[in-house]
Amino acid sequence: MPLTPPAQLLTVLTSSPFVQAALNRAAQLELAGKYDDAFRLYVTSAQSFLHLSRPPTSSALATSPTSPPSPSSNANANAANPSPADQARYKALAKRALDRAEKIKAHKRDVRPVARERLGKAAQADVLDRAGSVRGRRYALWEGPSSTGATGAPAAGSAGVWEDPDGLLSLSVAQHTALASWQRPSTPLHSPELDPCDLVQETITDCSVVAALTVCVEHNARFGGRLALGTLYPQDADGWPARSPQGRYEVRLVLNGAERRVAVDDRLPVRGSGCLLCVSTRGSKALWPSLVEKAYLKVMGGYDFEGSNGSIDLHAITGWIPEHLRIVDAKFQRERAWRRLSRAFNEGKCLMTVGTGRSPGTFGMHQLTPYHAYAVIGLSEQDHARTVSLWNPWGRRREGVPSDEYAAARERPAQEGSGLREAEGPIRMEWDDLCGIFDSIYLNWDPGIFPHKAVVHSRGVGAFPLRLACPVTDKSSASNHQYNLTLSGALSEEADVWVLLSRHITGRDVDQSFIAAHVFHATEVDSLSVGRPSLEATYTDSPHVLVRTSRFPDESALSIIASRHGTGTADATYTLSVFSASPFTLSEPAHVYAFSQWVDGEFTAATAGGNALQPTFMRNPQYALTLKPGPTGASSPNGAQLRLSVHGSKDLPLHVQLVWGRGERVFDIRQTKTIKDSGTYNYGFGLCEDQVRPGTYTVIVSSFEPDTLGQYKLQIECSQAFEIKPIPQEGAGMFSRRLQGRWSGVASERIPQIPRYEVTLAKPTTFTARLQLVPPASITPVKLSLSIPGPHDTTQAELANSGSFSDSIAGALIQNIRLDAGTYLLVPSIVSAHVKADFIIQLYSTACSIKSRQV
Repeated sequence: MPLTPPAQLLTVLTSSPFVQAALNRAAQLELAGKYDDAFRLYVTSAQSFLHLSRPPTSSALATSPTSPPSPSSNANANAANPSPADQARYKALAKRALDRAEKIKAHKRDVRPVARERLGKAAQADVLDRAGSVRGRRYALWEGPSSTGATGAPAAGSAGVWEDPDGLLSLSVAQHTALASWQRPSTPLHSPELDPCDLVQETITDCSVVAALTVCVEHNARFGGRLALGTLYPQDADGWPARSPQGRYEVRLVLNGAERRVAVDDRLPVRGSGCLLCVSTRGSKALWPSLVEKAYLKVMGGYDFEGSNGSIDLHAITGWIPEHLRIVDAKFQRERAWRRLSRAFNEGKCLMTVGTGRSPGTFGMHQLTPYHAYAVIGLSEQDHARTVSLWNPWGRRREGVPSDEYAAARERPAQEGSGLREAEGPIRMEWDDLCGIFDSIYLNWDPGIFPHKAVVHSRGVGAFPLRLACPVTDKSSASNHQYNLTLSGALSEEADVWVLLSRHITGRDVDQSFIAAHVFHATEVDSLSVGRPSLEATYTDSPHVLVRTSRFPDESALSIIASRHGTGTADATYTLSVFSASPFTLSEPAHVYAFSQWVDGEFTAATAGGNALQPTFMRNPQYALTLKPGPTGASSPNGAQLRLSVHGSKDLPLHVQLVWGRGERVFDIRQTKTIKDSGTYNYGFGLCEDQVRPGTYTVIVSSFEPDTLGQYKLQIECSQAFEIKPIPQEGAGMFSRRLQGRWSGVASERIPQIPRYEVTLAKPTTFTARLQLVPPASITPVKLSLSIPGPHDTTQAELANSGSFSDSIAGALIQNIRLDAGTYLLVPSIVSAHVKADFIIQLYSTACSIKSRQV
């Protein structure tokens, strides 16, 4: 029986005839009972109406993986600025269309979902538009420096000066204390004689920003570039920053996936002595560092900056690829890192800063500052001596007058840890010393070292229209987007492929998201099925995470999963950038799964069995999955396309596998064929995909260690209809009893001490018994037998046994035998009489409780 759509959806209510026509057509298709087509049109119409409801923004796009930027790519959709009434009407139509789609989905549960084209121009423009708002301010995409007249600044030659309508930046507590006034310094904008040791940090917590600017100055001095300096406008004909008569400047920053325009005036905080209370240069050589710093800190909330790290700051200022090396990480290899970094640094391909931890202590005469960023201004190796030169801009002298901090240091005796030498010049230390003192190395790589690049901008779970199919919990959300990377060109050796996932900042305090990039080597080129993971992904609360992997000569495909987990907004946006030494194309999976279901699960004390090497593995959550045959002629000869994914906490290592279990509980994975699994355990996420014929299978979800508790969500996606239901634990709904014992080895004269247990049943029942070794005992073949006891503890007749001696990690099993009421003798045996080992026997009865005693 067809659903009756509301009449108002058949009425033209907007001046957008194309979108309205699609909405009308959707209603007609719904009336005709063509629900799949109607569902698709309702969803796309709702998307279009939402797009029309937003005011137009800049149409420039960052580099697209599918096509070059087009200035007119979004012009038609935003041809006019919608009035508030139009915006409200468009949003109402979008809601109505979405409501119809929801009702169709509820009426016809197997409706085919609509694939969201994340790589299309409209979707890219929509994300960049949303990402332009940070802390309540809008930052337009960079399309070149704006003219004075177009920005609303005073006209050239006017006596007026421009003041930022966003107001003065907020100050830190120390700045408030020392502030005398806001002034417009007359310092030259730039100087060819600027040295990295000329930069001075003042009383704010942006040490990482100052260190970032310092390494830019150092790189410019060595290679003649204009890193950071070239982001400041206006510029003269030669590309150097030029003085603005009105005091209005623009800085080109990489913000939320694209270059954006940040406007600032040249009012800077000054202390009573006339010294700037922000980054400055010794001898007042150049003002540009102060203006670039001001623009960046405007985006980040003000001079009362909470702190960052050099790679994050440098990415925003230069666009170079950020990388974070944790020296304290067990995976850090100092020899390999030195070879890679020293060559790249001296070739000008990377920038470096380093950060201390809580208690860095001293190095020689240098008192190192906790949680502080230092600029790396030199790497050298001579006669096997590896030297690193660091610069700490904190409290340096300017214009021949010591800063307050430097003056205080001079009054202290020149002794160990006084910090006086640190104020006089760079710190030079051995590479091994640096690795022992500092916590982290922050790198930024020149993207020009990669000839091939693609960029994707997208939104996470909860964003329209993905809420039709994807769940969001009350307190947290998870988003996983897959991209397929197809590599081309023959290789004779490995080639680098780098994947950078960048979470867009919003300034919301509630955004506590963690991100990870999972890179898998695809096992099948045609379907791009996910195979073994390239690297174990780790979730981080940093806005950037970089995965460096390699393409092997015989390899032509990778799969990338952009993953987010946390308690922040579900409508989060991100940018995925791929850099490669060989040509490639980036695409979304072509397959759209017609059927999808989420299953909530939890690892409890009773179900957290750990990995397959644990005797408790059989306790893990398991599910019976039945794939139904497709319509005649519609099924693939290779079966249905099936995808299993498990999502959990960022701290929970997860794994999912599909096995030939006939829908029954699997006790020893070694004795069952695995069809597909997610590979190594990954934190927060596991995924496997394959073509599977119709039938009934067993799905197993596990965490790595036994007794690791936590919640998870299992998603099943399939091209054909399926059913999924949990498999009960062994002995579920039965009476149970647990016996513990020990084989003590030879008792006397080669007569083994074999434990025996008397088991009494009050009623006829179905009986099961499982014998297992207790870890950490090594796997030794065991056997279990059940007999009718004779006089004087003898055995009268054996009723059942577990078969021959078994070395299964699940132990020995007597399963589902029918027994009358009475007393029986249970005997656990081990293959070698000389082995000492502990064991447990788990007893189950369907009809009555079990009494037992050792005899």
